[in-house]
Amino acid sequence: QVPVGQATALTIEAQGEQNVQAPNVAAPEGVEVRYVGPSTQVSFVNGQISATVSHRYAVTARRVGRFTLGPFTVSHDGRDYQAPAVQL
Repeated sequence: QVPVGQATALTIEAQGEQNVQAPNVAAPEGVEVRYVGPSTQVSFVNGQISATVSHRYAVTARRVGRFTLGPFTVSHDGRDYQAPAVQL
C-alpha cells in the first residue's frame, strides 16, 4: 500500500548479465511510472565474474484504487524473460 501522491520504488533485476535493456513498464490509468535508471553490480570471486543489473522506477498512484503493474518482459540476446505482475 502506498498513499496517493507518494512515490514507491519498483526494481526489476536481471542476474547474470551486465547489458540488459530496461523493460517497458506500462502505467495503468491513475498511475505514473518514471524510469529512475539502472544500477549495475559486478563482482569477481575466485576467477568468476558475476553481474546483476537493476532497473529502477518510481511509481506514484494519482488516485485511490488497486492497480496491476506487469507482468514484465526483459529481452536479452534474442530471448525474452518474464517477471510476474505486482499489485499497488
